[in-house]
Amino acid sequence: KTIHLIPEGEKTKLEAIWDVKLSGMMGMFTGMIKKHIKSGTEQALESIKKEIEK
Repeated sequence: KTIHLIPEGEKTKLEAIWDVKLSGMMGMFTGMIKKHIKSGTEQALESIKKEIEK
């Protein structure tokens, strides 16, 4: 996972990049696991954003 903070005027964009690769038999589940991680990351970032904006 790599996290970048990107200034955009008076705001800051937080970008999280995951590089997930499974090998062997688990390789067939890589796409499904990536979607799950993406969804969880987006939910976590949205929760952080809402807390900061209070």
